[in-house]
Amino acid sequence: AVPEDKTNPHPYPPSVGDNREALVTYLQNKLHEAGIQGHLNITLVVETDGTITLASISVKPKQDQAAKDKIVRIIVDLGSWYSGVKDGSPVRTLVSIQL
Repeated sequence: AVPEDKTNPHPYPPSVGDNREALVTYLQNKLHEAGIQGHLNITLVVETDGTITLASISVKPKQDQAAKDKIVRIIVDLGSWYSGVKDGSPVRTLVSIQL
């Protein structure tokens, strides 16, 4: 779950929270529950307001469209992220997650 406080006082890349390992574990569990196996590369953009825009999904072995739709739903269900910060201001940031 995403914390209620949407401020990010640290000049770091965007995140859902402070623990990237927890994010990866969460995604792996959700994908396993959805019956999706293989290696995934998910690329998304975290906007300045913390919303995410899905840029691409690469899955090996290839998955059908229904599986890709499940992956998109899992990503969308993450909700808002903390935006990236540069020079004290939120910035639009490209994020790659490999599972």
